[in-house]
Amino acid sequence: MNFLVGQKTAEWAAKSGVPAHYFKELTSTNTVAKDSPFRSTPAPEIFIAEFQTAGRGRNQNTWQSSPGENLLSSWVYHSHQARQPVLSPLVGLALFRALLASFPFIPFSLKAPNDIYAGAQKIAGLLIENVVEGRKNKLVIGLGLNVFFAPSLGTATSLQKELQACGVSHLHEEAWFDFLDRWTLELGSVVAQNAGTLGQLQQTSLLFALNKKPDLVAPFTQVSEVGSLQQAGQWISWSEL
Repeated sequence: MNFLVGQKTAEWAAKSGVPAHYFKELTSTNTVAKDSPFRSTPAPEIFIAEFQTAGRGRNQNTWQSSPGENLLSSWVYHSHQARQPVLSPLVGLALFRALLASFPFIPFSLKAPNDIYAGAQKIAGLLIENVVEGRKNKLVIGLGLNVFFAPSLGTATSLQKELQACGVSHLHEEAWFDFLDRWTLELGSVVAQNAGTLGQLQQTSLLFALNKKPDLVAPFTQVSEVGSLQQAGQWISWSEL
């Protein structure tokens, strides 16, 4: 039986000692998170909703969901360090790693700049924004993950659908909590690093995650230390995707 994703995520946050703001309905978790007060602690806080009336994706795109069936969240980190350009590919890699570690039988892949696919269908998206006030920086990482509901048949899928395709009848609460643990670990690691360049292992890991997408026109052959991608002999800047 399905559970309310936002409610269960808020329960996980309480058990894990992570400050969480839970809403039955709001405009957008990123919008509310961006307008929230700055905090002195670097530890994360989470904004969670069961339903968004104006969910946002990149480039003015909308994010659709059915109430209570998907993860609609924003993960906020406060720091005096400015956001680095390579943080975007690293956050995408963190989500890919967390999902693959939690559900290794699902064929996840990373689609630049920050979408996650299962096979040829989208299952998650990230919206990374930054708010600056003097020397204070608030990093807002919006994560929308289709858990029980896929908004558009044929172009999107859900975690539940992919699990059932692998012979798993439904998503258990324990598995969901394990994923949230892993996602928080992976995300915290890259946010704490927030380096100016990508290391060799990170470049190799990004290549692996990107090339797992089955419908690529051509494989990516190289990821630079600043996150640019080489495909079919041409370089593409991650920030311009």
